[in-house]
Amino acid sequence: MWFGDDSVGNLLGWVAEKSSAILWNPADGFEYWYSGEIAAVWAFIRNNYE
Repeated sequence: MWFGDDSVGNLLGWVAEKSSAILWNPADGFEYWYSGEIAAVWAFIRNNYE
């Protein structure tokens, strides 16, 4: 399930099978940039994009 983007082309989603939020860019293939708790993914975005 996709629920947003980070304004630079990466998608924010939820993988129910893993109970994990993900940050992913389709252009990068199947590897996720980051996965974990929703708060951790958001902190990763804030810490690396500011």
